Amino acid sequence: MNKDIRSIGINGIIYIIAALLSKGLNVALLPVYANYLTVEQFGAVSLLLLFKSIMISILGLGQVVTIKKTYYEYESAGRDFRTFFSTLLIGTFVIDLLLVIIFTSFGEELFKWFLDGVSFWQFGIYVLVSSLLIIPYQLLLKLYQTRNQSVKYSLLEILYMSLDSIISLALIIFLTMGTAGRVVGIFGSTIIITLIAIVLIKKEIKPSFEKKTYRKTLLIGLPIIPHSLSGFVINLSDRIFLNKALNLETVGIYSLGYQIGQIIDIISLAFIEAWSSYFMRYANKMKEYSLFISKFSLYYVMLTLSISVTFSLFAKELIDLFFDDKYKEAVKIIPLVVAGYAFKNVYYLSNQQLIFKEKTNLLLMSTGISAILNLILNYLFIITFNWGMYGAAFASIISFIVMSVVSYQNGQKIFYIPYYKKEMLMMYGMFTLLLTFLYLYQQLNNLLLVKIFLNLAFLLVMTLFVPKGDLAVLKNKVSVLLKKKG
Repeated sequence: MNKDIRSIGINGIIYIIAALLSKGLNVALLPVYANYLTVEQFGAVSLLLLFKSIMISILGLGQVVTIKKTYYEYESAGRDFRTFFSTLLIGTFVIDLLLVIIFTSFGEELFKWFLDGVSFWQFGIYVLVSSLLIIPYQLLLKLYQTRNQSVKYSLLEILYMSLDSIISLALIIFLTMGTAGRVVGIFGSTIIITLIAIVLIKKEIKPSFEKKTYRKTLLIGLPIIPHSLSGFVINLSDRIFLNKALNLETVGIYSLGYQIGQIIDIISLAFIEAWSSYFMRYANKMKEYSLFISKFSLYYVMLTLSISVTFSLFAKELIDLFFDDKYKEAVKIIPLVVAGYAFKNVYYLSNQQLIFKEKTNLLLMSTGISAILNLILNYLFIITFNWGMYGAAFASIISFIVMSVVSYQNGQKIFYIPYYKKEMLMMYGMFTLLLTFLYLYQQLNNLLLVKIFLNLAFLLVMTLFVPKGDLAVLKNKVSVLLKKKG
């Protein structure tokens, strides 16, 4: 078990580094994009990137989940996984091609309705084709992750994001292409990384197509599509409502704050990506590993809440250091976005239980309910009450809390795990009190020493929730280390 703990830690760190260097690269480059794009162009780009994410979720057909589940089944049965992977690629590509043709026929009308001010034929069509071409790369990444090949996974992801950023920046800065430069960057980098992925995939397939096998994968994967779409409703609908009620400039400011706050989600997902493949193995031996699974969940929540508080406290310094004054209002949104994603962590943990028991249809229950609630709240908070960006952020927080609660209840009913429920609830209570205090007294943003004190105090309080046995072991190791140095 100690070997597995070290492996999870190492893979987790590698995934976090990769996530920060790839997805985080886009966040790091936000000041550049913000300075070379108008606020309206920045808003348009944000909407197009969300459109791309939605299309990738649809065209993926939920097959990334089937890879993780099926790989260990094939491994234990001594079957050749290359046959399955070949079937997966062929079946998914054929269906995706038909879906893209259908969507192209209605693309212009859909853009006028949902993404007003953004042209489908000028920008959207290239993003749509990119979403189709990137699927083999996405499936290959999931295969590497399932095998715990974190280095291969990370290098490939960093390469893709680097190509995307280099091409986009060159076109935006030197050719002043604006929104078009970002779209061409997406399209060009997708073509290059897809060609590289195809070369790598040749080693992973044994050309064949098994109809029965693919039908089974669709039964598992298809429920993931509405589940994923429901998740994107929460991420996209707020910007659609803001665009309708206000303008693209507001969307641009809100999107900047949202993307910065979303770094917490990047870090959280990196840990879950490292953990998920181990969970699939441990779940078969719950009597032996139940305590370990419970402790991982406790420390996962403890760590992500600590990072979330630090990020929320020093959001102003981040904005002041890297961004123009035209985006200064984004600092008020960042702590709210961070809070929403911090509550979403419980949802990520519970999902593993449902996927293990092949109850992917229940994933839709949590995201579906929260998506419907999010649409209602966005309409009330943004349109009816005219709360603008604050309304959008509060709608997201409430939706993520509901999503996590429903997912937790379903997960425990299907596959019970003895979580440290009391400790986790108390940690979330402390987190909520601190962020509420910061929201009510925003003048604290100008008091750096007070924020440093609050941050250290919260981290100290978090140590109170470390299990006594683990705390004793930690104290003993520190004591031994100090004696050696002495």
